[in-house]
Amino acid sequence: MSNSLEQLKKKDARVFHYDVSEEDLTRLTECPICGSSDLQPISDVRLKDEVRFFETSVCTSCKFVFRSVFPSFAWFKKRWAQISTQSGEVFNPELEEERKVRYRAYCEMLLPYVKPGGVVLDIGGGYGSGVSVFRDAGFEVELLEPEDDRIHYARNELGLTAHHTVLEEFEPQRRYDLVLWAHNLEHVDGPRESFKRVMSLLKPEDGVLYVEVPLVWNIIDWSDSMFMAHKSNFAEAHLRRLVTENNARAVHKWYPKLNSPIHEDIGLVVRQGADGDDVIDLKDDVSDTDLVKFHELYLRMMPCDLPDGVVRPLHFEVPYINQFYTTVRYNEGEFQFDAATGTIRFEK
Repeated sequence: MSNSLEQLKKKDARVFHYDVSEEDLTRLTECPICGSSDLQPISDVRLKDEVRFFETSVCTSCKFVFRSVFPSFAWFKKRWAQISTQSGEVFNPELEEERKVRYRAYCEMLLPYVKPGGVVLDIGGGYGSGVSVFRDAGFEVELLEPEDDRIHYARNELGLTAHHTVLEEFEPQRRYDLVLWAHNLEHVDGPRESFKRVMSLLKPEDGVLYVEVPLVWNIIDWSDSMFMAHKSNFAEAHLRRLVTENNARAVHKWYPKLNSPIHEDIGLVVRQGADGDDVIDLKDDVSDTDLVKFHELYLRMMPCDLPDGVVRPLHFEVPYINQFYTTVRYNEGEFQFDAATGTIRFEK
């Protein structure tokens, strides 16, 4: 590991505090899936005696769980620039090796759906280690990535065609045989608009989308209240809605971590056109779900004791933001419940 990267890790863990103000925030008053304004808050996070910069809500109509208050993309861009090192190294080599294993599984699974040697775009492609697997398999590849250091590595170390932008601002020069959208949809501000945008990137006749997201039922616990990197938490029914309203069809569904006792993620192979002999059914897994269920998900593995019967909403208070993906580093303090105010405080 280079000295600059080691110094960054130490500095990021001990020194960096990331400012946030009301002007940095995006606030949603309608569900980004169905448009309903009937929302129920699940949790919120605020700085001590200051701004409420993060909130999670559930739509009472379609049962979609999403961030109703969160720092804007412009705020994240400032943070990426703040920690940029241009070091020419990946931040977590072990994670990139895991990504390669995951993309090899994607490649094997997708070969029957995509013509050999086709053009592949990886949205949110990170350092490029994943999509390089497709390049090694004979595909022509590009990636889309907003983070400075990752783009630097993909271009200069791996020699990839890498677009330094976000999906909303991407201006493609061509259409793609395959778009990989793995663990990125949950990060975007507008899932409906983004899904429509991605479908427009496919070749009209035989372009294929592979989309993969975590499943809300199996990944959520208390810590999601702090997890700023995810804007949305999907059930299968929400994916079905996105596919259907884009006149598309799912032709394959799988659960990538097949050796896991629970299905943490779901992946779909999506084709254009609603009709076809290859269409598969996507289940409705939310309509009969009581809203209390979602609040209970956010109580799982809570790091401090709460009174019996507390399910909504949860209020957190932190002294600073020192990890802009998950608000605070949990190993640097502990959470205590203040019964007088109903607030869960992080105390160093």
